Amino acid sequence: MAGRYYVIQRQDDLRKIAKKIYGDPELSKKLADYNGIFDPSLILVGQNIEIPSKRDLLGRRRRTR
Repeated sequence: MAGRYYVIQRQDDLRKIAKKIYGDPELSKKLADYNGIFDPSLILVGQNIEIPSKRDLLGRRRRTR
């Protein structure tokens, strides 16, 4: 199943996004890993990230490109 996408907004960080989408800010590291983001502090306004289902996020180690 394909994930949906989220466009990074001003004042976003991956912890806020993970809490909003999954209800758990601790999933921010897995979300970063899934999207190939090696430094979560370097996300940019306007950047698109994939938001997988929680099941896919927890079952996958690293996204292949």
